[in-house]
Amino acid sequence: MKKLSKTLIAGTFAAMLFSSATLFAQVKIGSNRTTIEATSNLEVEASTPNRQVKVNKTTGQVTIKDGTEGDGKVLTSDANGNVGDTVVLAAATRGQLDV
Repeated sequence: MKKLSKTLIAGTFAAMLFSSATLFAQVKIGSNRTTIEATSNLEVEASTPNRQVKVNKTTGQVTIKDGTEGDGKVLTSDANGNVGDTVVLAAATRGQLDV
């Protein structure tokens, strides 16, 4: 009886160990926690619609939407670690980038 019990415990442990290697978690934080895009591993939504941070599970790309994104903007941070976007103006002349 003890041998059977040890065998069952060992088998259960091995099954859990090897089957968990292929599992991936998806986490969503926000007002609509029941839906997450199939391509995302992580989504964090603000209480204001269309403001979110996402991490793509295939590419690892991080997307930050706050309603002010646009072409020519660069993600910056201040001395306190607050993140925002800034417009960077530059002109290329003769193969050089003037900033």
